[in-house]
Amino acid sequence: MLVTLLVFILLPPSDAQLIQTLDAMCRKAFPADGPGASVLVKRGDTDLIRKGYGLADMEWNIPLTPDTVFRVGSITKQFTGAAMLLLVEQGKVKLDEDIRTYLPDYPDPGSKITVEMLLAHTSGIPNFTDMASYPERMRMDQTLEEMTARWSKLPLEFKPGTRWNYSNSAYYLAGVIIEKVSGQPYDAFVEEHIFKKLGMKRSYYGRTEQIVPNRARGYSWNEGRWVNSAYVSMTQPYAAGSILSTVEDLATWSENLPGLLKPESIEDMFTARKLPDGSNTMYGLGWVVREFRGAECHMHDGGINGFNTVIMRIPEKELLVVVLANLDGGRPDSSVFGQKLAAVTMGAELPEHVKKEMSADQLERYVGMYHPDTGGVRAVGLMNGELYTQRDGGNMYALHPAVNGDFFWPGLTDYVRFNRKDGKIIGMTVHRLDGRKDFAKRGDEPGPEPIVSVEVDPVVLKTYRGLYELTPNFKIRVTLESKTLHAQATNQPRFDLLAQSRERFLVKGIQAAISFQKQDGKVIGMILHQGGRDQILRKIK
Repeated sequence: MLVTLLVFILLPPSDAQLIQTLDAMCRKAFPADGPGASVLVKRGDTDLIRKGYGLADMEWNIPLTPDTVFRVGSITKQFTGAAMLLLVEQGKVKLDEDIRTYLPDYPDPGSKITVEMLLAHTSGIPNFTDMASYPERMRMDQTLEEMTARWSKLPLEFKPGTRWNYSNSAYYLAGVIIEKVSGQPYDAFVEEHIFKKLGMKRSYYGRTEQIVPNRARGYSWNEGRWVNSAYVSMTQPYAAGSILSTVEDLATWSENLPGLLKPESIEDMFTARKLPDGSNTMYGLGWVVREFRGAECHMHDGGINGFNTVIMRIPEKELLVVVLANLDGGRPDSSVFGQKLAAVTMGAELPEHVKKEMSADQLERYVGMYHPDTGGVRAVGLMNGELYTQRDGGNMYALHPAVNGDFFWPGLTDYVRFNRKDGKIIGMTVHRLDGRKDFAKRGDEPGPEPIVSVEVDPVVLKTYRGLYELTPNFKIRVTLESKTLHAQATNQPRFDLLAQSRERFLVKGIQAAISFQKQDGKVIGMILHQGGRDQILRKIK
C-alpha cells in the first residue's frame, strides 16, 4: 500500500485521477473471476496503466500480469510488413515487383499482383478464413503448399490494386516470399531479425508444442459460460496471425522501430494507400492508419481462437495503448476498449447512456431517410415499437433513446443527436469515439414502413427450441423465454427472433433471417438467410 501511495503523490493530481479512471474502466471490463486482459497505457515515459486484469488460467486460478504471453492474432501482420521492408532495404525484394518473380510456381492469376498489394490488402486474393471450409479445416496441420493451394487457383475478387479487402491469404503469401528470399523459415527470420535485435524476450512464433513461460490460455463464451477455445493449428495463421507477445514487448516494438528500419521504410509502413479512384484505404503496410480525435493514429487489432487484441500508437500525443485479452467473441472487444482508453487519456468524456422509455407515437417523429455527407443513406424505422437504423440496406441495429436526450446503439460507443429546427427533425449527427461527427440530412421521402412481428402459437415456438449445427465449430442455439424465441451463435451475442410467419423469423439487430425446416411434422433444421447466402443447419439436439 505504501508504494501505491508514493506513486500517486509523485504524479500530478490530474494523472492520479486519470489512473484511477482508467483502472476502474479495466476492472469493470475484465472481472477478476474470469478471463481478462493485460493492459498498457503509456504517455511519454509514464506508464499510466501496466497491469493484468482477470485470469490467465481459470482452472488454476492464475491471475494475468503484464508479463503474461498472449496470442496477438493479426498484430502479427506488422511484423510481417517490417520483415519484408528489411528485405527491401537489403535489396532482395522490390515492393512493386510481381509476386511470381519470387514465387515462380504460383499459378498465374491473370493480373499482376505486387508485393505491396499483398501487404496493403489490395491484391484481390480471396481470404481463406472467410471460406466455408475454414471452421472444419482449421485444426489441420498443413504445409505451405497445401495452404496456398486453397486459394491459388480461385478467381480474384477484383482487379489487383483497384479495391481494398482484408486478406489473410495475402499475408500468408508474404510470409512464403520472406522464406524464399531470405533462405530462412518465416519464424526464424522474425525471431532473429526483429525479436532478438529489439530485445523482445517474451515474443515467439506460436508453436503449440513449445513450452512458453507465462502463456495465457484462451477462452470462448459459449451457451452462457466460458469454455476452452477451439483448437487451431498454428500452421494456418502463419505470417498473418501466429505471433505470441506481451504488452511490454509490444511497447518495446513500437518505441524502437527507428532502431530496426530506416526512416523511409517507417514512413512507407505508416502511409495509408490510396486507390485509383482517390479513396483512402486507411491501411499502410501491416498497420491501420487513421485519424483519432484530431491526431494521426497507427493501430491494428487481432482476433484468433480464444484471444482478441489491439495496439494503438498516437505519436503526436506520445500515447501508446495495448490491450491483450485471452477471450474471444468481443466480450469485450479489445479494439473498442483500447480506443476508449485512448480517448479518455486524451481528455474525452464518454457518456454513460441510460435508456428512456418512449412510446411508438413519440418515436414516430424520428422515422425517415437520412443522407450522410459521406454518401449513402441511413434509414431510421420502427420495429415492434422501437427505433432501428439501417445503413445502405445493411445490418439493422436497435437505437434507444437516452434520458439525456441522446440516442444510442446498445453495446456501441457511438451515439446520435437529432438536429432540430423550428421544432422539426432536420437531420442527425453521429458522434463517434474517434472524435468524428458525421452529419446526415433528413430527406423528404417517407421512411420505412413499420416492422411488426406476427403472433405464433407458443406450442409451435417450443418445437423450434434446440441446437442447430452448420459445422462442429459453428452452432446456433434457439431458446424460448416469455413467448419470444432467441438465437445465439457460437461466440456471438444473443438476438431476439421476430416472427414474420409460423416458420420464418427476422433476427432482430442484424440483416438476417431464419427459416425452420420440418419433415413429417418434426423440426429437422433451419436455413440461415444472411448476406445473400442460404446456409442449412441441421438440428442435433
